[in-house]
Amino acid sequence: MEVLIVGAGYAGLAACLELRDHLDVTLLNEEPYHYFTTQLPEVVSGSEAPEDVRIDLDRIVRAPHRLVVDRATGIDLSRQRIALAEGGSLPYDYLVLAPGAVPEFYGLGEAAREALVLTDLNSALRIRDQVAALPSGARIVIVGGGLTGTELAAAIAETSGARITLVEAGPRLIPLLAPELSDYVEDLLTGKGIEVRKEQAVTGLRPGELILGTQRLPYDALVWAAGVRGAPLLSETGLKVDRQGRATVDQFLHPPGHPEVYVVGDAAALRFPDGQVVPPNAQVAVQSGYWVGRNLPRRLRNQGELPFVPRLRGLFATFGREGVGRLGERGTLTGLPAYWFKRLIEGHYALETGGLLFILKRLHA
Repeated sequence: MEVLIVGAGYAGLAACLELRDHLDVTLLNEEPYHYFTTQLPEVVSGSEAPEDVRIDLDRIVRAPHRLVVDRATGIDLSRQRIALAEGGSLPYDYLVLAPGAVPEFYGLGEAAREALVLTDLNSALRIRDQVAALPSGARIVIVGGGLTGTELAAAIAETSGARITLVEAGPRLIPLLAPELSDYVEDLLTGKGIEVRKEQAVTGLRPGELILGTQRLPYDALVWAAGVRGAPLLSETGLKVDRQGRATVDQFLHPPGHPEVYVVGDAAALRFPDGQVVPPNAQVAVQSGYWVGRNLPRRLRNQGELPFVPRLRGLFATFGREGVGRLGERGTLTGLPAYWFKRLIEGHYALETGGLLFILKRLHA
């Protein structure tokens, strides 16, 4: 029985960790490591070393399981094979698709060429190095006032003498938070010298200049954090996708007509029980991966599959050694307690995935 997992992000790794105790697993990933996406802004600021936010996958995937470091270039759904960038293909009986997401540029091809994007560990190092090379007083513009954009703005402000402007198309920052917490975040950022521009949508781009309707905003470095869409592999394969390029799935995470395939994490078009769309989120990605890891063995034992119900139990963001967070529906934390609570969550995840030895190594470093 061949179970193939494509992608070792939060969802794919969770599926692997759960399935490896029940079935033979092959994990396909472009890099030989898993990285903690939620801690990439700390790599940009220099408060976290790259080796402290990644786990080598060969620590997790051991015989009889198999790790393949390569890139999936196509899926033959009828023959049940994955084509590889370096040639050849991998067969599967069951496929867990977790290719994640890519930046959304909303038709602005110039942004794709001009902008820095925070997508992985290598891109975090690229942003760190390019920001460090800018002279004091240089103009950095960050587009997108969600979790990534706000945390990244604060991270750059920690070590850079640049003038930072954060541009958000909506009326407030991090709209998943309550309005008063969005205001708290804005106050934190402006207190760090960051200019915040809300309700200003990007309508065009020229080299060194962002166009905001009738306004022009010059920059020396442009960082794009204005949203994501499903990985191109999904639509290129012929799977049905939504407007954000995420695969349409049923309550069991199967795309239409393919019960042998599961789509998890940011690649899947998920909805909360109340019908609201699930935004890209590490917490729900982990939930979906573990759900597949528990449900597929149930299915093979003829016990039937259980529906996946995503739940957002909290939301936290940090800005230096301050933070903001929502616990459940009503609980909130701000300041240093929110910072430490997020660190506790990240430490628990690192322990679950990397084990005690990994944690001790981080503490020693």
